[in-house]
This record gives sequence, structure tokens and C-alpha cells, in this order.
Amino acid sequence: MVATALEKAQCLRIESEFLKKVIALEDPHNHVALQYLIQVSRRFYSSLALISLSSKQRVVYTLIELVDIFGRHTKASIIELPSFVNYETIAEFARCSRSYTVSVLTTLRKQNVISSKKSGWVVLNEKRLREEDHGQNN
Repeated sequence: MVATALEKAQCLRIESEFLKKVIALEDPHNHVALQYLIQVSRRFYSSLALISLSSKQRVVYTLIELVDIFGRHTKASIIELPSFVNYETIAEFARCSRSYTVSVLTTLRKQNVISSKKSGWVVLNEKRLREEDHGQNN
């Protein structure tokens, strides 16, 4: 990311944990500011991750994000995703082509990490999926 100032600018770097503690100490009932801080931090991290990851890692990262946000645990390590999750949505969120997304997800399916059914996608092995995200099995 690059930021260009047209005139003089001052930037302050504030650690998010420090800001959370200050807000909680000064105004413990200000849940709106705390939730906003958490949301901005997540979006920033997600954007940064998508910029710095390889295409395969972006697809896996997107799948993990969808699991974390929308996943429904049915058994110990089995997680169901909602019906709107498909090749197109994963490809769009991962900023990859649909064909490349299909090839990455096909590989994960052959490794029994994920499964697709008429009702939607199912993550069969969450631990293995998260290992893929960290590049341990690339």
C-alpha cells in the first residue's frame, strides 16, 4: 500500500490493543467504538493478507474467512458453509479467476479437506485447511 500526501501530513501509529485498553478504561460502555476498531482492524488485516499472499493462498485464506464468519460446526472438525458460497463467490473474494479457484478447490477436495454437496460446501478437515493457509503443504 502506498499513501501520498498532497501537503504536509502527520501520521500517528497507535497499537490496536493499546487503543482497546484506553477505550475500555475511559469509557467501558462505548461498545460502538470498540466494535468499530475491531472491524477496521480485521478489514485492514484481510486487505493486507490478500495483497501479500500467492493466488493459492488467497483462495485458501478466503475459504477460511468464510468458515470463520459463516461456518456452522456440525461435528468435531466438520463445518458446513451456507448455500451462497460457490466457486464464483470464493473467486471474487480471493481476487482470482474462477478457473484457478476451481483447480485449487479440486485439489483440496482430492485431499479430503473439503467436499461439495447440493446443499453447499463442507469443510471435512479444518486443521488441514488452516495448515494449507500457512503454506505448510504448498
